[in-house]
Amino acid sequence: MKKYLSKDVLTPAGVLVFLIAYVFEAMQNSAPIVNGVPQESFFPLIIFIAGAIADLFLLVSAFKNAKETEAVAEEKNPRNLKALYVVIAAAAFIFLFDLLGFMIVAPIFVFAMMLIYDDRPQQIPKKILFTILITAVIYVLYTQVFDINFPEIWR
Repeated sequence: MKKYLSKDVLTPAGVLVFLIAYVFEAMQNSAPIVNGVPQESFFPLIIFIAGAIADLFLLVSAFKNAKETEAVAEEKNPRNLKALYVVIAAAAFIFLFDLLGFMIVAPIFVFAMMLIYDDRPQQIPKKILFTILITAVIYVLYTQVFDINFPEIWR
C-alpha cells in the first residue's frame, strides 16, 4: 500500500481532484453553451476534459509503475514542489476570479506560472511584458474572436 503513496501517484490524484473542483466552480457561473453560443464556462470545460484525460493517463501509468517496482524509501533529490505550486496558484485564480475579475487575477496567474516554471528569475521585466501580452491575447480571444463577454464584475 505504501508504494501507492508516492508522489507519482499522489500528484495526478490531487490534480484530478483539483480539476473536478475547477469544472464544478466554472459550471456554477453558466451553462457551457447557450443557444449554440459558447459561454464563459465552455473553455474551463474543455480544459477539464483535456486535463482529466491526460491526468488519468498519468495516474494509470503511475499505478502500473508502482505495481512493477518497489517504492524507494527515501529520494536522493529534494522534492519537486512545482506541481503543488501550480495547484495552489490555479486554486487561487479560480476562487479570486469572481471577487477581483479577469484583469487583475489573470496577469497574476500568468506571472506566477512563469515564475514557477522558469529557471531564470532574473528576467522579471521580460516576464512582466510577456504576462501583459499573454493576458491581452487571451482577453481579445475571448471577447473578440469567440464573442464571449465577461460580466461587468469580471472585467
